[in-house]
Amino acid sequence: MPPGKKNKRGDRGSTEESYENSAAKRHNMADNGAVETKNDDTSSSEQNEPDLHEIKAMLIDIQISLSSILLENKQFKKELDELKTSLQLSDIELRNTKTKLDEAAKANIKLEKRLHATTTSLDSARNDLREHTEEINYLNESLDKLEQYTRKNSLEFHGVPENSYESTEQAILKIAAALEVQVIPSDIEISHKLRRKNNNSVIIAKFCSHKVKTSLYKARIKLKNIKAADLFPGFASAVRSKDRLFINENLTNYRRRLVDSANQRRRDAWVTSVWTTDGKVYVKTSPDGNPTRIFSENDLDAL
Repeated sequence: MPPGKKNKRGDRGSTEESYENSAAKRHNMADNGAVETKNDDTSSSEQNEPDLHEIKAMLIDIQISLSSILLENKQFKKELDELKTSLQLSDIELRNTKTKLDEAAKANIKLEKRLHATTTSLDSARNDLREHTEEINYLNESLDKLEQYTRKNSLEFHGVPENSYESTEQAILKIAAALEVQVIPSDIEISHKLRRKNNNSVIIAKFCSHKVKTSLYKARIKLKNIKAADLFPGFASAVRSKDRLFINENLTNYRRRLVDSANQRRRDAWVTSVWTTDGKVYVKTSPDGNPTRIFSENDLDAL
């Protein structure tokens, strides 16, 4: 190689060697630093680690905590078992109660069916009773009308003294004469005495015609001014008696009770007058009022 020329390869080798030396130095320095850092960490770690007494105390605390936890867990398990047992008992009681309720429900259904059947039967019986009652009332009403019809020509004479006449016919003729109504013996079909309450005697007479009966009945208002002693003088019973003579229509028992009820209301001032015409019962609730026909006690109650 000529002098004065540099060896390029030699220079490059020298440069590489220098680079390797520098890298080795840097590596040694890094290793030394790492060692120093590791030594510093080790020293710091040794300073932060607890000693044996602290570890023992910590273990004791942990053991106490574990014992407390185990005790609480045991108590909780006991309570849980008791709750489970209680729930099981409650479940049994609930099933028993449900069974009883089901049985009661079935029994209730049976009772409801029996009640429904009984109610249906009772309703049917009530309907039958209502129909029978209506039928009986109708028959009684029809019978009462028929009976009253047979009495349409009959009158009752009240207040005639006992033993003051030779015959009932003679007493009736005397009363008719006092009322200025022409009645002859042949107008009287039959007459006789009736014994009523309080031993008061009543003469009942059936006339041959409705006309004679009606004429005598309408004239009864004149009896207000006639006493029994005026027509039948000389008899002790007549002299002592201040009772007047009365003429009433011969009524059925039902209509007589109806008249008695109406007269009771007249005494109680509910009605002002009571009378009958051809067996029909009438009342007035005021002197100037219109007559009201009464068929039953309900009619009186409705006044």
